[in-house]
Amino acid sequence: CLSDWSSDVCSSDLGTRSGQTLAGKRMSRGADQSFNGLGLPALFGDISEPPATPIGAHCWWWHTPHDLLENIDEANQVRDTRIYVHALWRLLTDRILPLDFAAHVRDLLAELHRLAPALGERFSLFALIAAAETTRDLADALRAATADPARIDRALMHVSRALVPMDYTSGDRFAHDPALPVPAWASLGAIRALAAAPSESDTSCFLMVEATRARNRMLHALRRANGVLARTAANSSAHEDQSRAG
Repeated sequence: CLSDWSSDVCSSDLGTRSGQTLAGKRMSRGADQSFNGLGLPALFGDISEPPATPIGAHCWWWHTPHDLLENIDEANQVRDTRIYVHALWRLLTDRILPLDFAAHVRDLLAELHRLAPALGERFSLFALIAAAETTRDLADALRAATADPARIDRALMHVSRALVPMDYTSGDRFAHDPALPVPAWASLGAIRALAAAPSESDTSCFLMVEATRARNRMLHALRRANGVLARTAANSSAHEDQSRAG
């Protein structure tokens, strides 16, 4: 859900300080990624990694008793800290937070439109698609608004609390996913399974209940987000009218 800001800040600063190009990819589910269920977005994963070895992307001594100070490259740590500090400085000083939920929900809409033909008439995604389209339009309008930046930031944070768990977890704030790969919009897992199941099969019948729960959960999150976005737009419009009247 991070906007083009992330590409600008992360790519330019990382390139300037490291001489390397940021590849960029979806944030993976790591053992330390414990706040997805609360709806907190993330910006960086691992910045520095040693060259790959036969045992994987980390050195043989990683997370062993041999993982000692002598293995630390101080210059790399200083470089990485500067990258983090620059990103934090921009987060604290830019006009609004770089959270583009219109782009985020466009990804969701693409996935829903992909699933709809396989589900056919046995399971409707109409309400989800309609709610997501509303989120997209309201989020686009909010990013273009000239309202109080603090008001916009509060709205973006509330929307994040609603939508990030839908994308990055299969549970919620009370259920911690294993540190294993998680697909985009993980909360749609039961709907994806239903779409892949043969129509009128026993498997399809059993999945219908779980898919309905998944649809309800996603719809609830989208409606929460839409309520926040709509109220913020209304309050901003009223404030602008008062300012012009004054």
